[in-house]
Amino acid sequence: MSQIQSTSHPGEPCRRVIVCHFGHENDACCTENIFEFLAEHGIDHDFIDLGATSATEALRRALAHGPGTALLGFNSQIDHAWVADEPLIIAAGRQGVPVLQWILDHPSVRWPEFNYSDARTSRFLFHSRYSQAYFARYCCTGAVTATAGSVGPNPRSRSADADFAAFARRPVSCLIALGLARVHTTAAETAAALASLPTSLAEELNGALARARFALDGPLETPVERAGAASGLALGDSDFNRCFRLVHDLVQSFRRARIMQIASRFDLLIQSDETARPIVAGGSAAFRPDVGMCETLARMPQCRAVLSVSPVNDSIHDRTCNALNAGCLPILEDNRVHRALFRHRQNALLFRYHDDSLAECLAIACGDARRVYALAERAAAMRDRAPFRFGAFANIVELAAGPSASGDPV
Repeated sequence: MSQIQSTSHPGEPCRRVIVCHFGHENDACCTENIFEFLAEHGIDHDFIDLGATSATEALRRALAHGPGTALLGFNSQIDHAWVADEPLIIAAGRQGVPVLQWILDHPSVRWPEFNYSDARTSRFLFHSRYSQAYFARYCCTGAVTATAGSVGPNPRSRSADADFAAFARRPVSCLIALGLARVHTTAAETAAALASLPTSLAEELNGALARARFALDGPLETPVERAGAASGLALGDSDFNRCFRLVHDLVQSFRRARIMQIASRFDLLIQSDETARPIVAGGSAAFRPDVGMCETLARMPQCRAVLSVSPVNDSIHDRTCNALNAGCLPILEDNRVHRALFRHRQNALLFRYHDDSLAECLAIACGDARRVYALAERAAAMRDRAPFRFGAFANIVELAAGPSASGDPV
């Protein structure tokens, strides 16, 4: 259970949560999961499309409810929203309406996008404690925060298969749905940006990168902090965020490219962006570019196994939750959180990046269907248990009811 960072009085009980975003299908799927949880717990809920012409009037009506109503947005979308001639979060604060912003990516990636949010105007949600701690240290000291766990499984991926015969008829041996390009940039652009840093810093960060590629336990900022100290340069928070993001994105690009290079040798399905096509070209794997989340979720019940990775070593990706929901065998990084929740060759297959373990996992997944079914069946038995279904969604409600970082109404 995550902890809300506050030492002040309790706030107004949360009776209504209004999710606000611009309508992207990923956000819509996340909203469906949140609404399912809120409905089960008797909490009123609604959605406002921030891109709709009626958004301003809808937001005014929402803010008129005052305390007891909370706004919830993803990444920086609420921060960018306005009501008439002022930012939404300022208008919300004047009405005593808490604003919760769930940063779905690592905070180093998203925090530079925020314009008006701080410890007084907003409360923040994260997938993982590693991300939560990073945010408190390098982004917004003193903010009220909580972890909500994974986005969780979506109803679209739910499978009703009840026997081996149905499982064996699934046409896709293994689904690998991973983006290769990072947010707004390619690996080549990121590498060039790292090389443009002062020489001593670039050299130390390259050393941190070489070590971090294979590290699957601690937070990634630890080797970056050491690199910064060894460079002899004093890095402020914004500079550190930039350095961290460069290393983080290159680590993710390396890992995902390695997965695709190995997976291309197997009869399975890879979904990614077009930058991955040259990596998988000429192999046995089928490749589909730019597939949306809704289509991917609907395809999962047609797959016998699903591979997933976590950008942070202590977070559970929603792809893992949806794999269990679909009755698939999960193939996962052998990292801190997966090692604690799963058992290799019992209810999952765990792999690392420095050896042949991934190829071994994929050989099993693309092999005897009865063996895969036995593992997938044990994994699916966990799909409605914590922390997979609804993650730590209770913390959303608790955060909405909590005090501001100052202990006073925002």
